[in-house]
Amino acid sequence: MRLFRTTGYLVYSILTVISDMASFLLILLIVIVAFAYSFLSLNYACNESDSLCEPDIPGETPVTKQMWAIYYSFLMTIGDYDISGFDIAGYILFVMATMLEVIILLNVLIAIVSNSYQKIQDDEVLYTFFTRA
Repeated sequence: MRLFRTTGYLVYSILTVISDMASFLLILLIVIVAFAYSFLSLNYACNESDSLCEPDIPGETPVTKQMWAIYYSFLMTIGDYDISGFDIAGYILFVMATMLEVIILLNVLIAIVSNSYQKIQDDEVLYTFFTRA
């Protein structure tokens, strides 16, 4: 695909966008894990008599609880969430996670991709010959 004149710079632009997103993806992973552990600590802090606490599943280890917390935090990032069992601290943490992960970080992602693509478009002829060399 890089040998064709019309698609060479497009392949280069895709590779450039992916490499520019690497630091963003690392920051997103850190934020997802941070909110996962925040929600997990709220679950550990609730009383056993509280009906909103998740019961312990037999055979579940702390590592599997942590992995499920990261999984659910990722699901919250893509819009799949269940807030029916949250108390006031859970709602506050949910709003913070939604604002940071969904609204701010995904707008930053759009800006990174737009900036990378604009740099490629500005020098389209140069990158066309660069990819064919």
